Amino acid sequence: MYLGSKDLTAFQSYLSVGLDMMLYGGASWIEIEPGRSWSIRSDAKIHLETNSLGQLNFVETSEVETIEERTAFGRPYEGAVLNALSAAFCLDVSFEGRRTLFQAKKGVRQVFEQSVCSQLEPTVTLSVVPDSSIFSATEISHRNLHSYFHRNACFFPGVTYRVIRGNAIQEYKSERGLVELFDSFAHPYHILHEPLHVKGSVEKLNLEAVFAFHHSPVSQIISFWKRDSVRLEMIPKGGTHLEGFLDAIQEFQFKHRLFKGSVGILVIEHPYTQFLGAVREEIGNSEFTSQVHELIAAGMEEWCEANPEEARLLKLFPRS
Repeated sequence: MYLGSKDLTAFQSYLSVGLDMMLYGGASWIEIEPGRSWSIRSDAKIHLETNSLGQLNFVETSEVETIEERTAFGRPYEGAVLNALSAAFCLDVSFEGRRTLFQAKKGVRQVFEQSVCSQLEPTVTLSVVPDSSIFSATEISHRNLHSYFHRNACFFPGVTYRVIRGNAIQEYKSERGLVELFDSFAHPYHILHEPLHVKGSVEKLNLEAVFAFHHSPVSQIISFWKRDSVRLEMIPKGGTHLEGFLDAIQEFQFKHRLFKGSVGILVIEHPYTQFLGAVREEIGNSEFTSQVHELIAAGMEEWCEANPEEARLLKLFPRS
């Protein structure tokens, strides 16, 4: 978890760790209820055990003893950091016939109980009170939460997100995923054809993109980086992955003499992503240029073959 400051941005990163923990646990629904104590609930499957020193995994220690522990709960240090940054921390987990209750103040354990429970469905309730001596801001706009959940619902299709305020519940869920997000992003543009939806992998790089040509000659592509299939970050300055994307677009334009701009969303995932700068503004893996180019170029040719009428209509536009 990168904070980098004590302001509102840091506080948002703090909250996002709790949400990511639920995704790591395979949650099909996640809800958040803001307040002095922030509550995050889900049906994540989280298995908590103590290590040989009596420390609770992922909450009191960043050490893991097996690969299964690492993959079950994401980056092992983040739960422990979340605990340490909280004036009050409570994790209540019911899973596989056992209930685990852990409470702490400023990272120091106050309560740890495990008992048998009859509940069949897994549930997790994480309640945190951010430490105001660490964070200069501990509240965010109502609209901020809704925007974050609406966006995440598109990046993680099938997961239901809910924002709860009193008796009001707002739910977000997307079945079309990135295509739905593209529809919102591209709304101000005059799209010329059915969007292309490209998914593919080469070596350890996973890619998904939705894009289309539009009436203006100016291109607008936003890119994101996924970590561990859960954490998502926008990459504002692009990088080598975006260079490969735009190279493939330009190659297609010259081949078909289609001099129109493009608009789209590009998401990549790679376990060894290299960033230029301290705040992850730009990706620098040199191999990404050719890998992304290969996937996007192949995807565009496949689209032309699968959509001959759309491809024919594109060729009717002026060639200048």
